[in-house]
Amino acid sequence: MGVFSEHPYTSITTTLDQITALPKDQSDDVIESTIAELINSILISSTGQYEAARTIRKKLKYGSLNEHINALKVVDLIVGNGGPSLSQFYHDQKLIDRLRIDTRSPDKQVQRLAIRLIVGWKEHFEGEKAYAPLVQLFYSCKLSKSKRIVPDFMNDQVDQTPFEEYYEDEDVQSMITTESLPDEQIKTYHTNKELDRKFKIPKINYIAEKPRIQKLIAEAMSSATILKNSLETLKDGELSVDNDKCVIEFGKCRQIRRKVLRYLQLVDLEDLVGPLIHANEELVAALSKYEEKAADTDSLDEYEEFDEEEDVDESNDDLSEQTEIEDSLSKLDISHKKAPPPIPSKKPNPEPNNPFSDPFSDNHGVGGIVHDVHLPWKK
Repeated sequence: MGVFSEHPYTSITTTLDQITALPKDQSDDVIESTIAELINSILISSTGQYEAARTIRKKLKYGSLNEHINALKVVDLIVGNGGPSLSQFYHDQKLIDRLRIDTRSPDKQVQRLAIRLIVGWKEHFEGEKAYAPLVQLFYSCKLSKSKRIVPDFMNDQVDQTPFEEYYEDEDVQSMITTESLPDEQIKTYHTNKELDRKFKIPKINYIAEKPRIQKLIAEAMSSATILKNSLETLKDGELSVDNDKCVIEFGKCRQIRRKVLRYLQLVDLEDLVGPLIHANEELVAALSKYEEKAADTDSLDEYEEFDEEEDVDESNDDLSEQTEIEDSLSKLDISHKKAPPPIPSKKPNPEPNNPFSDPFSDNHGVGGIVHDVHLPWKK
């Protein structure tokens, strides 16, 4: 009993073990349907909040990727439905630290989900004392808007030399003499051809260029299709800017579009202008889709974490670990620092006029309905 008295093991742990182990295709529905009963179990147990926090942080620290993701979802549902009565759970320092570590996770899926949860808590609960540690995570992790920007492909400069240029009016070459030019330019431009390139609009030799234009149109259509297909293969939560193949195909489409734009400036044959316009439209559609998938539709995914590489000792989970974590956190430059409310030493006695004193009160919002006010991990 000594071990169990130190670390309680009840139906709370059993339930958390079961729902975090669920496969991805089942987890969301089961977790949501179980969360109300789980929160009630946590509230009626004197050690429920400590036990839940400890079990969840173990999943975050030692669990598989699937357990890790599910544990984050459980935390979000507990926070969104537990109400202020779960203040002790929200103030569990080890759990808070695990969440902070997740914002630096090498796994992009874990990192993004953790960041999105923290940003969401900040937006929903800022100013509420019971949730102060969760809100403070936003500042201690130094979250800010991502500076990563997709290149503005709509303002790409045209390719100036996609073909061999020639000039119809050869007499113009003899009209431009060195007498009309400053001494500096006489020294710079040595041939009439160079002068024509500087002062005249080039013409297209359709006999030589038509096959190349047709080939370019085919390449444009193919590249646009490849980029679109690559974007369709992105995993859940994966951004286009993080996928090497998508980044490469995006660059190819931009390069081809520059040549297409150059031909559109000069080509005047109907049988080429129409296909060139269509090719440009397909490229723009593919490039725009890449841009859309560069950031999640949820604006919370535009945040990223700027890490100062604090060292946190993860070798054990006892009192010494707690001390080291607190020492590490004390060195952080935290803006808007607010002292969190004290952790209650024991569960307070129910008060007749306190709507949160009764764990079965409707005010807790756990009557079998999950309040979908946040849930950034939901599609």
